[in-house]
Amino acid sequence: MEDSTSISLILLISLKLLASQNLPKIQPFYFPKQVILGQKVSTICTAIAGDPPLEFSWLKDSREIQSKDELSIQSYKDYSVLLIESVQDQSAGNYTCILKTSMGVDKFTANLDVRAPARWIKEPEDKHVTVGSSVALECEATGLPLPTVSWRKIDGGLFQEDSKIGKNDLSIENIKAIDEGKYVCEAKNGIGDQLSKIITIIVRGKKIYLFKILYDTILINNVKQ
Repeated sequence: MEDSTSISLILLISLKLLASQNLPKIQPFYFPKQVILGQKVSTICTAIAGDPPLEFSWLKDSREIQSKDELSIQSYKDYSVLLIESVQDQSAGNYTCILKTSMGVDKFTANLDVRAPARWIKEPEDKHVTVGSSVALECEATGLPLPTVSWRKIDGGLFQEDSKIGKNDLSIENIKAIDEGKYVCEAKNGIGDQLSKIITIIVRGKKIYLFKILYDTILINNVKQ
């Protein structure tokens, strides 16, 4: 009786081992670490175990995908190729390859991280303003990841504006003669070249303003005497 039980147990284990050897198995696959917007990219899902026939399918962010103009899937005897002709913003995400056989199913997921250099959404423009007024200069850029946008004054003073993500509008209240000059808005995200746009703020009424300061100074000195 014991011998019979042992033999049955050995047979059961052997059958399980044999079955496990025939279970489908996908070789891990990956996308390049940095894929730039507009580039072509592909990846291959390869079956390293499993009895034919093998059936491949793909998901993107847990949804089934079909071959389209910008994305194609070609499946062969023991591997499947996913090709994106021109990577777009919406191409980023998790891609899952599913391998099915009569013995079971295996899955593997790889992430596609898309990068894009900074590009302008709103470029700043030259401004003509008067003394005592206020001015707002828009500067906005996009990219993957979103760029940091900063302002600085090129001449006349030590003006420096804090960097912000994506959009940074420069506001100057109570314009003075010293505010006149060239300013540059810069946007960068580490992908490709940074963006730079130089604009000029021209202040009108400077002479009247400076004359008023000089007049007030003389008047105050006379009063003190």
